[in-house]
Amino acid sequence: MSRCLILHKCWRLDDDASSALFRRLVDIFKSPKFADLRGEIAGFAAFVQESDARLLMEDANTDSAFTIFLKLIFASPEQMRPTLREDEYLGRTKKLLSLVTPVGSVQLSTLRSPFDKQLLMLYNRFSSLALAIRILPAAENVLYRVSLARCYVDFGRSVAATRSVCIRADNFLALQALDMTLPVGPVLEWTSEIAQVLILEFRVVVSVDPAAITAPLVSDGARRRRTELIQSAQLLSGFHDKSHTTTTP
Repeated sequence: MSRCLILHKCWRLDDDASSALFRRLVDIFKSPKFADLRGEIAGFAAFVQESDARLLMEDANTDSAFTIFLKLIFASPEQMRPTLREDEYLGRTKKLLSLVTPVGSVQLSTLRSPFDKQLLMLYNRFSSLALAIRILPAAENVLYRVSLARCYVDFGRSVAATRSVCIRADNFLALQALDMTLPVGPVLEWTSEIAQVLILEFRVVVSVDPAAITAPLVSDGARRRRTELIQSAQLLSGFHDKSHTTTTP
């Protein structure tokens, strides 16, 4: 994968070669449902976590196979833009992104932690959406990519580990939209949807009476469920505070 990236950067493959390369790589990643190679650690790409497009142009020994693939995708529109009219550039770029952006829901079995290997499929899908917004920074593209993100898993039926990834993805996309001066409304709608699920579930676990929130629970299952809900709410509110700080002069 690294050799493909170097080849593309240095020698700028022609359209036919690029298309063949991308189709082949997409087929490779489709086989494990857009997960990484065996032994790689589950997590978001660095450019997503840092909200920094410059990281897409830098090589790092810690890059996963899928992250290198995303860097290869990012390099392609950058190279062809100077030689194309705007409408040609948009057409080819949209075609490329339609090829490499996963769609459809993700089916996950029992998960034990946010580092479960199965979650690579989810981390990579969200990272690809962040890349697509970087490449085509337009309001309609943000709306479309966030709609895909919301369809990957059913948050209300997901376990805590999956929810943690979704909440982080929601907030990374929000921070990226703010950094790029793009509409953040679609992401905030997803945030609201997540918050509503957590609020409703928390009301089921504990009494509506505020004084009963800290009361001891007899059931271990109920106690664990309440802890998971509190942790999810803290994760959601923590990123909200960070996004507010980002927009404060």
